[in-house]
This record gives sequence, C-alpha cells and structure tokens, in this order.
Amino acid sequence: MITPVSNVLESYPAPLKKRLLAVRELVLTIAKASDHIGVIEESVKWGQVSFATVRPKSGTPVRLDGNADTGTYSLLCRALHA
Repeated sequence: MITPVSNVLESYPAPLKKRLLAVRELVLTIAKASDHIGVIEESVKWGQVSFATVRPKSGTPVRLDGNADTGTYSLLCRALHA
C-alpha cells in the first residue's frame, strides 16, 4: 500500500533508505515494547516522517529525515525546557 510515509522513504537513494527504514523499525519496536509510549501514528510533517504518540499522549513527536547528498540521517525532536 502506498502511503505518504512510504512515498517519502522511497524518495531516498537505496543505501540511505535502508538506514532510514532500520531507524523507523527501531522506533516502532521500542514503542510497541513500552506501555508508557503507547500507540504511535506515522505521518509526514514538513516533508519528514513523523512519529507521534496518540494513546496516551505521552511525549513530543519525533521526525526522521535524511540528506541524500551526504548519506546522513537524523532523528529530530523538539527541545523540552524545564
């Protein structure tokens, strides 16, 4: 099934896409293993794959992005201030 998330991931070169898929799987596996994190909703925000908790609302969304020119990738989150 083609989704906005799969479209974004398919746009990367194969080696980078492989790394992004591995990070995506890690995020989803950790979320599934923790009752505190809860259900994760994937979407595309600002052209990046976004993971947000929906039940319970347990934290800030994180985004996954890659740079095709350098082959690097990042997992981004909003800074939390005390």
